[in-house]
Amino acid sequence: MSERRLLACFAHPDDEAFPVAGALAFHSSRGVKIRLVTTTLGEEGEIKQPGLATPETLGITRKIELAASVETLGIQEHSVLGYRDSGMAGTPPNKHPDAYINVPDEIIVERLVRHIREFRPQVILTFETGGLYGHPDHIAISRHTTQAF
Repeated sequence: MSERRLLACFAHPDDEAFPVAGALAFHSSRGVKIRLVTTTLGEEGEIKQPGLATPETLGITRKIELAASVETLGIQEHSVLGYRDSGMAGTPPNKHPDAYINVPDEIIVERLVRHIREFRPQVILTFETGGLYGHPDHIAISRHTTQAF
C-alpha cells in the first residue's frame, strides 16, 4: 500500500485547530503524512488578551502559535503562502491591495495545484463553501482548493 497523505488547506493560523484538529491528530497518529497549507498569518485577527501581541506583532505571534499547533497535531509538513489576512467581511482590511481576497484566483489556484501535484494526497480538507461563518478568507480558500482539485 502506498503512503497515505492528507492535504489541509486553510486561510489563517488557528483554522487547522478548530474545525479539523481532531481529525488531523487522529490520522497523523495512525501514520498518515499530513501537509498543511496556510495562506496568511492572520494579521487582522482579534487580540483577546492584552499584552499578548500588538497589531504590529500579531502576525509573528500567530506564526509562533501555528508552529506549536503543527507540532501538537503531528503535522509533518507546513507551508505559509504569505498573503495578507483580509479581515472580516466589510472591514477596511478587505481593501488592502495585498489582502488574500484581492489576489487573482488563478495565482492561488496554481500554487495549490503545485502542492497537490507534488504531495499527491488521497484526501484534501478545507472549509465548506460558506467559509464556516462567512469569513472572506475562508470562502476564498474553499473556492481555491476546490478549483485546484
